[in-house]
Amino acid sequence: EWGIERLVRAQQVVELRPYDIESWSVMLREAQARPIHEVRSLYESLVSVFPTTARYWKLYIEMEMRCRYYERVEKLFQRCLVKILNIDLWKLYLAYVKDTKSGLSTHKEKMAQAYDFALEKIGMDMHSFSIWQDYIYFLRGVEAVGNYAENQKITAVRRVYQKAVITPIVGIEQLWKDYISFEQNINPIISEKMSLERSKDYMNARRVAKELEYHTKGLNRNLPAVPPTLTKEELKQVELWKRFITYEKSNPLRTEDTALVTRRVMFATEQCLLVLTHHPAVWHQASQFLDTSARVLTEKGVRSYLLRRSSGPVVKQIDWSLAFASSHPRRDVQAARIFADECANILERSINGVLNRNALLYFAYADFEEGRLKYEKVHTMYNKLLQLPDIDPTLVYVQYMKFARRAEGIKSARGIFKKAREDVRSRYHIFVAAALMEYYCSKDKEIAFRIFELGLKRFGGSPEYVMCYIDYLSHLNEDNNTRVLFERVLSSGGLSPQKSVEVWNRFLEFESNIGDLSSIVKVERRRSAIFENLKEYEGKETAQLVDRYKFLDLYPCTATELKSIGYLENAGTLLNKGGGGILSHHHHYHFADADADNEALAPLPRPDFSQMIPFKPRPCAHPGAHPLAGGVFPQPPALAALCATLPPPNSFRGPFVSVELLFDIFMRLNLPDSAPLPNGDNELSPKIFDLAKSVHWIVDTSTYTGVQHSTHTLHSRRRRLLPAGDDSDEEMQAAPPTNDIYRLRQLKRFAKSN
Repeated sequence: EWGIERLVRAQQVVELRPYDIESWSVMLREAQARPIHEVRSLYESLVSVFPTTARYWKLYIEMEMRCRYYERVEKLFQRCLVKILNIDLWKLYLAYVKDTKSGLSTHKEKMAQAYDFALEKIGMDMHSFSIWQDYIYFLRGVEAVGNYAENQKITAVRRVYQKAVITPIVGIEQLWKDYISFEQNINPIISEKMSLERSKDYMNARRVAKELEYHTKGLNRNLPAVPPTLTKEELKQVELWKRFITYEKSNPLRTEDTALVTRRVMFATEQCLLVLTHHPAVWHQASQFLDTSARVLTEKGVRSYLLRRSSGPVVKQIDWSLAFASSHPRRDVQAARIFADECANILERSINGVLNRNALLYFAYADFEEGRLKYEKVHTMYNKLLQLPDIDPTLVYVQYMKFARRAEGIKSARGIFKKAREDVRSRYHIFVAAALMEYYCSKDKEIAFRIFELGLKRFGGSPEYVMCYIDYLSHLNEDNNTRVLFERVLSSGGLSPQKSVEVWNRFLEFESNIGDLSSIVKVERRRSAIFENLKEYEGKETAQLVDRYKFLDLYPCTATELKSIGYLENAGTLLNKGGGGILSHHHHYHFADADADNEALAPLPRPDFSQMIPFKPRPCAHPGAHPLAGGVFPQPPALAALCATLPPPNSFRGPFVSVELLFDIFMRLNLPDSAPLPNGDNELSPKIFDLAKSVHWIVDTSTYTGVQHSTHTLHSRRRRLLPAGDDSDEEMQAAPPTNDIYRLRQLKRFAKSN
């Protein structure tokens, strides 16, 4: 008991929804401040719900290490370390070995073994630079006594360096520099040779490391593994993982070593499964890739053997027992067997983990083992799935019968069918599957007929099963038996009126195809009598008549007419696209003649998305910058270029112009139709500036807006002003400004010229 309401509430939420991350986080924050013996059960529950989340294992182990419970720490590492290829967890393991084994006499051997083990498992991780570097520093720091020991030390350091510089990791450039410096300190002559031999592989690895940084950008490797939620963030992570794995499958190292490519792909897949372990597609794709790689390697080994034998003396018959005697073909086939076993291991892990109730993975695993002729293992898998409580075993029995028929014959399949009949959880599908199996595989329609009759006693009230039985008889073209079956089912009372709708529709269709008019009318009347008792079909007599004359997607009325008679109402009569007839509102259909009659509903108007502008929110947008609060429109390109050339607004400090008043002046301004003729020599007459005198500035104390006045009012207010000297009214013209500096300057210039 936590004793705090918030923590108690989080614990209650976790009990109802085990994958609620927020509630777990609340409890973990409290657990960090408590002794480990009080919260150990919490951590055990946490890692049982999230068995592949390295972050939670790391927190659990750190709590145990803090209290120096090293025996528990080692047991925790044994439970999670090999299964979880997370770089942070492996760094914690190396730090633990370094701290706890330092006092032992075999400390150096233990550390070397730990580093070798870590690099074997996690050395392909692009973030494993620190592990490679620490291992090299550790080896270089080991004291060597004697020339032999010194040579062994140099060989060990060189071996690690040469592996590191051809592995695509972040920071490979630093390792290459250190390696060149290391070789130069030993022997400058050999150093140049070593660098030339390794430079090509190093450049290739460095290129791949850069590409890996791009393809893994955005990947969150520490996300807790939860069932699919289909959120936007989850879908993005799924796509990023797919891109990463696809990149590894493309063989970016451009190597001919198929085993190396497969190892890198599976390493990426294992890291993906830490986050997406609840996604069955990842498990299946991993097994498919391993299976394909095994087949490729097998074919490669056989092809290599045949090529070598063809180059030697001709033999009459190939001894296949010696087919893989040569070293290289044998190595390929051995790798193929390893990959095939790993494929089986992947599928075994998938059905033993969080997806232990996923039938798809069971079926894929069973088919894989069936291909390897391991039938006993397939039986074990199917029985294991059938023993799970609270599942629907119907599909499992169907697939189990198909496997037994393929592998062991029809008698074995009949034994599975008997077992399925005795299981009360089974549904009608097992009878249909067994009957069709007898009909298609044994070619015995009598056995199939008896199976259908046996199922009819148990599922006579299921319209779906009755329709399957009717379909079977229709394929046999037995009209009398089909008609008898219709009468038996519809008159037995096993089907309620609501459930019998589909069967009646099929009966009408059957009589319309093979019966005479009297039988058609008789069935139609009986069907109408049943439909009268159903509220949703009340008053739909004309709509029911449509089912007599329709054929496939051809109808005797147009779409609009069918609507008018109630054939499209949700509670009325709707057509089943697959079997025809009047059904509930869960079915839909299409009209082929709707376009021909031009009576289909017009499509809804849609906005022109090309004219839409992006909404760009700003935290401090000035009013009027955007029609919606908090956003601004982007400027047109021409305006943006102009604003870029203008000085910044803070460089102008006045005077400020009122745009409204300026435009009001423009609206009041009346200009003459033509400019006055200049006087004087060289057109320098001062009267050229008398144009300003001819302009009349209307002074109006009332508020003027061009929109509020009509055209007539505006025209009445304007006075046609002409240049001075014409027949204009001089008295009505306003005098020039008294302090017109520009005019005075021009008058002085004119006086000097005279």
